Amino acid sequence: MKNFFSKHKNILLLSIVAFILLRLPSFWEPNWHPDEGFYATVATSMANGKILYRDTFDHKAPLIYFTYMLGSGLGKLFYIKLLNLIFGLVGLIGFSRLVKVFSKSTAVYLASIISFTLLFGSSFREGNIANTENFFVPIVIWALVLALEYPTKIKYFISGILFAFAFQYKFHSLLDLFALCLFWLVLDPKNVVQLIKDKLVWILGGFGLVNFLVVIFLLLKGLFFDYFNAVYLFSFSYSTDNRGFVLNRLDVKLLVYLLLLIWAYWKYKKKQNISEKTFLLLILASSALFAMSLGGRNYPHYYLQLVPYASIIIGFLYVKYLQHNKLLLTGAVITIFSGLLLLHLVGGYKNAACQRQGILSPNESVFRYYYVFGKYLTGDTYTHSEYFNCIEMHIEDLQEQVADLDPEQIYIYDFIGWHYLAIGYEPPVVFLNPYHTFLSDYIAEDVIKELKANNVDMIAIRVGIDPEDGLEDLIQEDYELVSSSRYYNFYRINE
Repeated sequence: MKNFFSKHKNILLLSIVAFILLRLPSFWEPNWHPDEGFYATVATSMANGKILYRDTFDHKAPLIYFTYMLGSGLGKLFYIKLLNLIFGLVGLIGFSRLVKVFSKSTAVYLASIISFTLLFGSSFREGNIANTENFFVPIVIWALVLALEYPTKIKYFISGILFAFAFQYKFHSLLDLFALCLFWLVLDPKNVVQLIKDKLVWILGGFGLVNFLVVIFLLLKGLFFDYFNAVYLFSFSYSTDNRGFVLNRLDVKLLVYLLLLIWAYWKYKKKQNISEKTFLLLILASSALFAMSLGGRNYPHYYLQLVPYASIIIGFLYVKYLQHNKLLLTGAVITIFSGLLLLHLVGGYKNAACQRQGILSPNESVFRYYYVFGKYLTGDTYTHSEYFNCIEMHIEDLQEQVADLDPEQIYIYDFIGWHYLAIGYEPPVVFLNPYHTFLSDYIAEDVIKELKANNVDMIAIRVGIDPEDGLEDLIQEDYELVSSSRYYNFYRINE
């Protein structure tokens, strides 16, 4: 192995440099991603003494909020971006070792690591955003490395611990652990007892130990049921929000996942035309695909869980079909370049996006993301608000209006996520994300009760967004419109 990596250390070093360059714009881009905004807001509330899931609510596992506590407040978000980069680099180094588990081919290694660097490092799948996937995927990569690369019982145990930490970032990582255990069971079904003694008891022991300690801590704090409701029950309702599309049905997703596993098993056991490691790769990829589908939405960062396995598959495909076929390789390069160019040409235009939804994801055009960053660094005509997106126009509008109206408390019905931090106010309700009230009637009712109980003197409603019936009724009964701006309507409580 030392010879393998010493031979390829220059490839890895160049990949690290490229990865850093791809992530560099994230240190300067404005705060635009709603998930980051809600994480930062919840983490800041926690830093100010509020209890997660009880006093301030979001439906993700706890580690993402404790991570964001390192950067609580707008002035410290640099540390979150830096931590995102560090996790990404750790993941890249781990991936360089994971590839060799599946192939000793230099060509596979090169194609795989280039693919991973581009897919996980760039803004294409929101590698630039400090989301849960950006933190748990590198942990999963190292958990797999420990379990597959010259494993021992202690390495299995540490691997289980790493899987547990990934699980406490996002429960979807459980599918990676499941895939690994399923592979072991299928590989040698006649020696299950020995498998349990040598592998499963150690890796599941490490996983169970960490989660057992988490449960004990939550029980002692009286938070277990709040935690369970938020992270699992609420996330389950989120995952089963079908939106009228048949492929969003959970039973359909499970069926597709099962069919993929059966196909991989058939290829390995019956046809015997794929290797043991390729079989493992297909199980891992299928499990990651199922995990990323649970959200029921086509958000770019969901794909990051699939990136390690997809990158290795790309490496195999390159060697099998392209490496020795120059004509086909040239055609593939031209096709990919043309596709990327087309994405650049049709990528969302900033002003059109403002009119449409107020948010322009940089991923609508990766070329634009880096092009505008270059312009920004050279002092071109792009202002900070024009850099990547127009969401800061909303925040500036909110800041100006709130400064004039000077409310004691304000509830903001908007999906941006950054608004409370931007204006320096604590959310007056536990459920600060309007999407939660949209999904759950009981949460919507709780918000109304809190607004009444706390006598919140101002409510800001984003223009173009219709609030739930209960909130609309409350505004009509107890509030009056005192100001309207381009992006918000402001209602003050009746005297």
